[in-house]
Amino acid sequence: LAGGVGFAWEMLGDARGRRIPISIWQLALTETFVIGSDAWQEPWLVVKVLATTGHVAATAAWLGGLLALAAILVPSVHLEVLHDVLPRFSVIAIVSVITLIVTGALHALAVAGSFSALAGSSYGVVLAVKVVIFGVMLLLGNVGRLYAARLAHRPVTEIDESASDQSI
Repeated sequence: LAGGVGFAWEMLGDARGRRIPISIWQLALTETFVIGSDAWQEPWLVVKVLATTGHVAATAAWLGGLLALAAILVPSVHLEVLHDVLPRFSVIAIVSVITLIVTGALHALAVAGSFSALAGSSYGVVLAVKVVIFGVMLLLGNVGRLYAARLAHRPVTEIDESASDQSI
């Protein structure tokens, strides 16, 4: 959560002078997770450290961005800000998902040692459950994206002037 807070400033476009300190803060928080993980064990130490760092950073970016979006913008009455913020968050989300897929696959192979060892272990079963949950999250995110895109392209005549900003 603390790492994700930096994305609130980024999405609001107010991070220009804060990008370097925010990035250092986020990297330091990410590395506290990596240092406490099994990534620092051989074999494949470098791959596991880099993959774990990327994985934790991508998770913080995606979930932190969602949290920042929900906490700061959704309850806001300034809906015009959403038109600037949503495209920026979409880029963060897409890059995060791609990073999660690549780093997750690298880390899983590094931990298991091979595809056959991964498939035949309890680690592989837990990983499969995690992949299913991740897939469900992606499907739900896509449903939300399609819903938002449909609403964004409504004709102006469908918006009732008596409706409050929050309902629109």
